[in-house]
Amino acid sequence: KIYYQSDDEGERLHVFDLKTFEDKELNQRVTYEMNITDDKIYYTSTDGIYCVGINGQGEEKLSSDRAQCLILRENKLYYSTSDFETKVLDLNTKTSEVLFNERSSLMNMTNDYIFYYSMNGLKKYDM
Repeated sequence: KIYYQSDDEGERLHVFDLKTFEDKELNQRVTYEMNITDDKIYYTSTDGIYCVGINGQGEEKLSSDRAQCLILRENKLYYSTSDFETKVLDLNTKTSEVLFNERSSLMNMTNDYIFYYSMNGLKKYDM
């Protein structure tokens, strides 16, 4: 199956089945920054961070942060916000904390570091 954002249909989340060629809409909102696990899809929208089952059921709003650069790692979501913060949201406790007060873009992670681009150039944050 291929999960994608359909620009033709309001940037909503879709799934395309490669065996049956069936295309199904999974949500009714703008969808960006998808992270897919075995049973859930985590994504950002214009009003926060959400998750939904891979079948389109059980959509849940996890945060009202306007997020970008969403990365899922070890049951935590790492992201930057429109308030120039980089945060982590623990999916077990549903709590978030600020990692650093600098807007980041083009984030990537290793086991030990977050690499990001800021207004001051390319940077590395030690986890």
